[in-house]
Amino acid sequence: GRPREAAEWVRWANIKQGYGVLYWEVGNELDGGWEAGHHLPDGSDLTPQMYALRFAEFSRAMKAVDPRIRVGGAASGTDEGGFAEEMLKLSGDAVDFVSIHTYPTTDDREDEARMFERALDLRGTAERLRGWIRKYQPARRDLIETGITEWNCKLHGDDLTSDNFNALWSSLYIGAMADSGFDFATQWDAFTMNKQETGAHALFMDWIPAPRSQYWAFWLWRKAMGDVLVGTRVEGAPSLSVWATTRDNLVSLMVVNR
Repeated sequence: GRPREAAEWVRWANIKQGYGVLYWEVGNELDGGWEAGHHLPDGSDLTPQMYALRFAEFSRAMKAVDPRIRVGGAASGTDEGGFAEEMLKLSGDAVDFVSIHTYPTTDDREDEARMFERALDLRGTAERLRGWIRKYQPARRDLIETGITEWNCKLHGDDLTSDNFNALWSSLYIGAMADSGFDFATQWDAFTMNKQETGAHALFMDWIPAPRSQYWAFWLWRKAMGDVLVGTRVEGAPSLSVWATTRDNLVSLMVVNR
């Protein structure tokens, strides 16, 4: 699309309808050939540099309609020289948040222990993003947020994304995201269109009003845990992961046996 069309989306949502949508992403996984917009009309591919310059045009047009909004991207991976880094490098003054998508485990049948390890390995990714912010936008380092706008345990849904494994895995990952300092995150996705009992990412099955296992990870973090994450140390039990939180002087513990 064009910046003008994006601006009209903002006008319709916030001015005409009054929805007050404050966070807007420009594009979705445009670093991949599976997304509309990656292939240009002349047959070439959209480059990170092209995306970065277009991002600035979109951001200016959208904020001209509603200055309250926060605009970010690139809703992609974290490759060196990729869309997220070039966006911060070339158009960082227009960036309010940098977003990534991540499905940490492979689609091959890894053993569960390795898959749990991958859930806890987020600090390097977070530090890479913050390093780019410090490098390219040092004056705005405290203003640019980081977010994961798609995540799940693996890219393609199967029985592991649907059964109790993903409840345990997601309990770990939610804690790891908070511990790594991400400002916000959104799981992919809410409802599945797959009419099977297995093979989907969704929190809920759409043909009956029932939650899938991953829903209960969110339930536990929301209902049983507090608002402030505090440090923990586990000794003598290498298979345990422990998260501690506080709320109103109450300490809550989540213990996951990997």
